[in-house]
Amino acid sequence: MSLIDLFKQEEDEMLKTLISWAEINTYSYNLTGLDQMLTILKKAFGELATSSIEIKELESHQELNYKGELETKELGKALSIKLKSHDKPLQKILLMGHMDTVYPPELGFNKCTRLDSNKLNGPGVADLKGGLVVLLYALKYFQTLEESKRLAIEIFINPDEEIGSTGSQKYFAELAKNNNIALILEPSLEDGSIAFQRSGTGNFQFLIKGKAAHVGRNFDDGVNAIVAASALAVELHELNKLNGLIVNSGKINGGGPLNVVADTCVLGVNIRVETIEHITIAENSIASILEKVETTHKVKVERYGSFNRPPKIPNQDLEVLYKLVEESAQELGLTISRKKTGGCCDGNNLFQLGLPNIDSLGVRGANIHSTNEFMCIDSLNERAALLVTILKKLSHA
Repeated sequence: MSLIDLFKQEEDEMLKTLISWAEINTYSYNLTGLDQMLTILKKAFGELATSSIEIKELESHQELNYKGELETKELGKALSIKLKSHDKPLQKILLMGHMDTVYPPELGFNKCTRLDSNKLNGPGVADLKGGLVVLLYALKYFQTLEESKRLAIEIFINPDEEIGSTGSQKYFAELAKNNNIALILEPSLEDGSIAFQRSGTGNFQFLIKGKAAHVGRNFDDGVNAIVAASALAVELHELNKLNGLIVNSGKINGGGPLNVVADTCVLGVNIRVETIEHITIAENSIASILEKVETTHKVKVERYGSFNRPPKIPNQDLEVLYKLVEESAQELGLTISRKKTGGCCDGNNLFQLGLPNIDSLGVRGANIHSTNEFMCIDSLNERAALLVTILKKLSHA
């Protein structure tokens, strides 16, 4: 029996587990849901042969609210697990995923739906709870093999990846130092391709301060922060004409009573860059645009945020690891190709810290970060088999 067929016998159970996990709302700021998920994951992965299980506290995160005030956002907890191995393992492997999703509870996207015989729609089914299911079932089987004793495996599951891992990044340097290779269960593309080269990213908030005034009595004395913020969004959007940059104004908040000139507005922006050089181009462009908007609209603009995930540009170490993954797929009769993507993840940060990693070994799926997100059900057994095969090869490398 092939390894894929072996896991296919577990497909119904894997799917049931995935649905139960996906229907727990784990929006990055939903502490109740994240705590519930943490408890479930601790119990599920705790049934493996472990040497340690630790809950990692994360520091709070700050962002501007609609009034332009810094607001503290508490974060969930991360889960760190080390599996039992020999005292002198051949390789030290980090296996990683995240439990949070981008869907706030009020969105109402909290149920899974079968789209057809092989597609499941639901919150986080691909990104990344499907990957967590693959990870769990793959390790259950791998620990029955003699090869498992040759690897020191560390598992790290964080609750804040979707907001840039703002709290969990403090652990990344240690994770990179303590391991030789990382395998991350972010979703692959629908055709099974893996993300090989990734853009970098930064999240920014711009606080625009104008001057309030009564619309009827002294309108001309006011300075409208919403108008200035809109102009800023348009100017930043023009940067999309430059090769290597993607700029998205994702959120704008401000104002109050309609008969008052708005004196405060907050603009939230996400920027993607293909190379380190593009970060410099973006930084210089932002500075120039802010000066222009301040001068033209007679406002004060304060910038918050930074580029927090560097581009992931392949090197020789990554080429070697990709070849091993490709060979593993071929042994299973699967086709794996590599693609360049504007998406980014924790693999970007670990790669910058010197840890080679393949970061899209999770289920096949598409439309992530939308209510049309889906995963391909047969990829549960395919990807579990692939992960086991990769680990077996690493145990002999």
